[in-house]
Order: sequence, then structure tokens, then C-alpha cells
Amino acid sequence: MAGDKITVTIGGKSDEDFVGGYDFAFEIIEILNGLESVAEYTHNISNQKGEKYKIVSLSLNSPPVVGIEISAPNPEMLISDFITIANEIERDEIREDLPVKVLEKYEKIGSRFGKGIYTLIIANGKSNVNINASLSANAKNRVIELSDIEYRLHDSMKGRIQKADTHDKNTCSLFPFHSVPKIECTFPADLRKKIEESFGKKVLISGIFIYKDKNLPPTKIKIDEVRVLREDDELPTLLDLAGAFPDLEINSNYTEYLQTLDAIA
Repeated sequence: MAGDKITVTIGGKSDEDFVGGYDFAFEIIEILNGLESVAEYTHNISNQKGEKYKIVSLSLNSPPVVGIEISAPNPEMLISDFITIANEIERDEIREDLPVKVLEKYEKIGSRFGKGIYTLIIANGKSNVNINASLSANAKNRVIELSDIEYRLHDSMKGRIQKADTHDKNTCSLFPFHSVPKIECTFPADLRKKIEESFGKKVLISGIFIYKDKNLPPTKIKIDEVRVLREDDELPTLLDLAGAFPDLEINSNYTEYLQTLDAIA
């Protein structure tokens, strides 16, 4: 078998244990999700860069077997890493730096049938992993432990503030301009008036960004500064122009400043 292919076999403990086509397809999807999480971990390959998969063979005999071809940078190593990590998890030998995402994806593989009832084998022609057990108590505790880890970074982001609660909780939702879901935010009481004034407007917020995964958008922002930005169809204000022109200060007389520039020209 070529190094860029895997076979997936799902069988029961006896010939009388049938596997439904829908359930089989579901398991294939979960395996591919697991491959993608390993690609991010071992090869720093993002899903957005497009690993692609193609079914190249299919046998619906008992047990059913599907062959999948993988298109990705160094697919042979990716598949090998996936099988190695899966075997380590099966043996409860979890790497210290293994992301919680890999464990969560792995836990879903085989969940459709009930692990221990059916046998799910993933092979690449050189090695294989037999997934037939749920995560151990140790692995499940690791998931809980890793899920509690937060990465914090002071940063800024543009968007619009919506759904603000400035009465009881000092919370609001930021809707970023790029393709990221809304982000829940908190802010100190002394920013309450600014938040109210910026409601629905284009803003730049700064603060502590809290991440569960460094490769994903923040899950929460603790705002320490908010600035209302000029809308695209608005003329610039003196504040927008400050620093762009020599000697222009916020308290300058706009008319006199323009006359000075005209005299220089």
C-alpha cells in the first residue's frame, strides 16, 4: 500500500454483528477529524491549508473496509504519527505536550458503535492501531486539566459592540469584522459610560485576550480600553489627523491651520 493511504476496518465480535452504512460513514468522518488534529500538532498544518481526502476503495463485505487516500504535506509521516499517537493513547501513554484537541477528537473515534463491542482498525500497510477502548480515567482527567489551561495575551481588535449589560454584570459581546464568532467581553466599571456610548459603533478594543487554544480565536476578552473609530463614509476628525500632519494638535484651530498650510504651499 502507498504511504499516503490508510484502510479502515470495522467489524463486530461475530458475523452476526452488522455495521450500518451511516454509522460507518460517521466513523470515517471522526477519523479524518482526528488526522487533522494530529496534522496541526505534529506538522503545524492548519485545516485551512487543506488536507484533502479521497475514498479509493470500498468493500461492504463483513467486515466492511474503506481505503482513503490523503493529500497533505508529507502524508506518510502524518499517517504514521497518527497511528503512533493513537497507540500511545490506547496504552495510556499520553505525551506531556499532547493538545487536548487531539484527545477530544480521539475519544469520538469508535463512539458510534460502543468501544469494546466492535473493532475498529486503522492501518497504513506498515503498522496499525486497534481502537477498542474508551479513554482511560487518566486520559479523561488530562482532558479536564488541559481544558482549564488559558493563554493570556494583551492585544487589540476591531469590531462592533452589541448586547451590552452595563447595569449588573459589566459584560458585552464584540462582533469582530473578520470571520470570527462573537466574543464575550468584560470591562471595569469605569469604562461603563464609554461602552454605552460605543454600542453599535465601529470600535477598537484593547485588553487581555484569553485563549483555550493558541490556534483559535479568543474565548473571552477583558477590555481595558475602547476607542470609537470613524465609519468608512465619515470625514476624518482632528483626532484622526493628529500625527499625520506637522504641528497639528487636537486643540488647534482647524481653519487657521489650513490657512497656514495654504500660505506655505
